[in-house]
Amino acid sequence: MGCCISTLRPIAQSDKVPDVDSQLREEPKNSRLIHKSQMAEQSGSSTSESDVNWGRMVRDGKLQNKFGHDFLPADKIDQYSTSEIIMSVLKKDDRLESQIRELEEYIRVRPARLSFLLLVSIYRVPWIKTLADPKYDFGDDDLPNFIMVDDSPVLRRNQKDIAILFCESDVPRDDDGNDIRLFRHERWSFLAPVFTTANFYQELDDSVPLPFLDVPGTPTKTGSFGTVHKVELHHAHQLGIIPSNGRNILVALKTINNLPQDNWFIREMKVLQRIQIIVRESPGLHLITPIASYKLKKDTGGCILFPWAEGGNLKDFWDRNDNKAGVLQQKSRTTGLSKMIWTLKQMQGLCKALVELHRPHTAEGALKSNEDDPHFRHGDLKPENILVFQEGTTEILRIADLGLGRFHLKSTDGRRKAKEYTKTVTGTTRYMPPEFNDDNHISRKLDVWSLGCLFIEFIIWAAWGLEGLDQFNKLDNDEFWQKRSNSRNVVHDNISSWMQSMRKVLSPRTALGDILRLVSSDMLKRLDERCSSQEIYTKLEKTVRNALEDEDYCLDWDHKANISNHTLPNGGSFVG
Repeated sequence: MGCCISTLRPIAQSDKVPDVDSQLREEPKNSRLIHKSQMAEQSGSSTSESDVNWGRMVRDGKLQNKFGHDFLPADKIDQYSTSEIIMSVLKKDDRLESQIRELEEYIRVRPARLSFLLLVSIYRVPWIKTLADPKYDFGDDDLPNFIMVDDSPVLRRNQKDIAILFCESDVPRDDDGNDIRLFRHERWSFLAPVFTTANFYQELDDSVPLPFLDVPGTPTKTGSFGTVHKVELHHAHQLGIIPSNGRNILVALKTINNLPQDNWFIREMKVLQRIQIIVRESPGLHLITPIASYKLKKDTGGCILFPWAEGGNLKDFWDRNDNKAGVLQQKSRTTGLSKMIWTLKQMQGLCKALVELHRPHTAEGALKSNEDDPHFRHGDLKPENILVFQEGTTEILRIADLGLGRFHLKSTDGRRKAKEYTKTVTGTTRYMPPEFNDDNHISRKLDVWSLGCLFIEFIIWAAWGLEGLDQFNKLDNDEFWQKRSNSRNVVHDNISSWMQSMRKVLSPRTALGDILRLVSSDMLKRLDERCSSQEIYTKLEKTVRNALEDEDYCLDWDHKANISNHTLPNGGSFVG
């Protein structure tokens, strides 16, 4: 129930060392402890059981992600690499005694915390002296560039290969070669990305483990552009984006497959980067918050993370057992009043979200494009793209999946691609305005028409419940408009018939009556007569304010029977 879609492939885990890795995973801990202690004695070091416990602690701190690969969470990295722990570990090895202060500072400042923990986990702490050598100055940013050339360790930096002599100050051991390969293999488990507001897009090495945990029993949703997985994002791997309170976050992992010439992923990623900035500036906005995006080097497409909408979309919401009666069909006036206030606030919130999208925005902090437009259009408003989030004790509707936001609509080619996308990918043009079929500039008022269509469905649901909405959706028109010659009326006859019928029983002195008239007079109009989202919001804000001040205006409970028994077009009596 997230937004759109693409094919997710398991992360390639290259450079595996099966024998060594299986030994580490399967060998009993006591056996491993004895094995390392014996090697330490043979090499003349003073390794104690405490040293081995540090290594065990790091290895036991790793989690297995959805794709079967291990990663050490970022909060564990912080927890295991304090100055106290670093000093404690370094002091256990006599060979490091004279350089403990310098090595501790190098590990913290360079930084080389990941490299240090990696060496701790494979019981090769003395090698930290090699990495700290000025001729290598090996830091955590070098870990992805550690390679093997002719079975020897090499650091590839600035297109130059620097041979690393790990054992130059150590007595060579029989398993040096194995542990060097193990270092190379295990490094990836320390490199799981952390998503932040400062870095919305990341290009990742194919072997980097992603910090996503499996959610058992969740089917993958597949669509035209790829897939959506429901996963848990480890709480320490997103900072400042979604409040987590130390708990993992359910997210929609949307992967986008595309041909290089289409660039669907790049288009959407750039739009969503700017949307994240807008949402951060207005935290209560009824817009979904894009969390992050990334691309694996081997892929043409990419992945985008969104909060998972546990309540599904607006169609799912209306179809839920506790919502099928709508508002006026509720048995209790108190319940009906509460639901009506919630409905009006959600309609107001969706309109406010469009106002924010439509107002000019600078792309500060976002990736630049020669197609950047300071304004946004959503371009694909429909119930499937309104998601339901549980926030505290209430549910909030948020707009998702900015359809035409991906396209440069000032160009003819951009408009052509936008229309092609809408017809072939989103699967419907039902909520599109009449001008969508013209070859002219697509205005932001396109969204006002679509919102008007949604408002009609909201009104029907509120007054007549799901039964009324199902009857409305059986109409044989594909869109809410129809083409007429020399006429300023563009609303389809079926829609006009429903609006006229509803006007007979929805009093103009009620919130639903006023919103119905707002839709017919200002929203479902020709482009040149249609109001802007700001103008609609101003009028809607007054309606909601009046509803909060006057219960009879908010909920026409006295005429409930008349409304329930009203026969809508094409039959159907609704008895409350």
